[in-house]
Amino acid sequence: MVKMLFEIGYEEFPPSFVEPTADFLANSIEKMLDEERLACHDVVAYSTSSRIAVLLDGLPDGQPDLKEKVTGAPKRIALGEDGKLTKAGEAFVRKNGLSDYFFEDSKKGEVIAGWKEEEGGTLEEILTEIIDTVLLKIPFKKSMRWGENEFVFARPIRWMLLMLDDKPVEHLFQNIPFSKTSFGHRFLSPEGVTVDFDTYKSVMEEKSVIVERERRAEIIKESIILTAERVLAPPLYDEKMLNRVVNSTEFPVCVVGKIPQKFMHLPAELIIKVLASDQQYFTFRRADGKLQSEFIATLNNEPLDRDLVVRGCEKVVSSRLADAAFYYDEDLKTPFDSYTAKLSEMLFHRNLGSYLDRANRVKDIALFIAEQWFELSETGVISLEKAALMAKND
Repeated sequence: MVKMLFEIGYEEFPPSFVEPTADFLANSIEKMLDEERLACHDVVAYSTSSRIAVLLDGLPDGQPDLKEKVTGAPKRIALGEDGKLTKAGEAFVRKNGLSDYFFEDSKKGEVIAGWKEEEGGTLEEILTEIIDTVLLKIPFKKSMRWGENEFVFARPIRWMLLMLDDKPVEHLFQNIPFSKTSFGHRFLSPEGVTVDFDTYKSVMEEKSVIVERERRAEIIKESIILTAERVLAPPLYDEKMLNRVVNSTEFPVCVVGKIPQKFMHLPAELIIKVLASDQQYFTFRRADGKLQSEFIATLNNEPLDRDLVVRGCEKVVSSRLADAAFYYDEDLKTPFDSYTAKLSEMLFHRNLGSYLDRANRVKDIALFIAEQWFELSETGVISLEKAALMAKND
């Protein structure tokens, strides 16, 4: 049985592209091999921001010969009155590459039939054809051309490597020759590296590439937990954000910075939006709802000077929060309820009036519901009315 390792290296993918592309490659290669009578025992896919590897174990060393009976049109259609094949009969023979044919009974009556024979191809030629086909069918949200290449891909391809039983396969895909080696981390270990099926993960990790998503996630989570224990505040993130960070790296390195104190007066939601949503930095929130000043930034590199990198992250945070603080402070200069009157200048629908008309309808409905099913105090009614009228002010 044969072991296969296929790896494609590319310039950094957007995080949302990484996992779908890896799954598509692995599933498509496995499915097409099965269709070619080359089913394997085990399929594993690894992916990072800059590479995808598909490893298959238990492949046959060649495609078995095929001999199967095929049937076609009824005899009255396939055979003419003169005893010769009609055009339909000739098409059936030609399509299936038959050297001879016969007629046999079936549920549809007597039909033309024959034994289709096909000599099995080599594993190498079938695999390269499958890979060529799959690479051109990946459903990227956005693709690009580069250099003189005619085909499109999400990002420029840097190398491709195909190994069968640890021997590199020579092939040309769209004028891109297959490499005889893999390559390490783009900055930490950019030289070529010889890999094999059994030690792929460990050899790549020596070259500063952690190919397993789960392992990279563990490294990042460990840094988050240690920092949370130190600052005595739980972290703010979800699995979706963690996956984006994991898929942005090959060798995650976490550093801790601080939000400048002059911005800590801003609402926590605004700071979280700037750091977590925009920068993909992890933040920490105390039980009283206030944010800790610490944040975690995840790098895809081991910096020579961590303090310098932290200062750079803090500088970016300061610039972004300065913009946010300016707009926030400007908004506070105008009372929010003053925007209600301006809704009359905005058309909601030509048959339904302005946004102010819409707000008044919302108010009337809210008051009706409150009167029918809720016992609100006078203060509650006033608050409800104000909230309904301001609901469209943004």
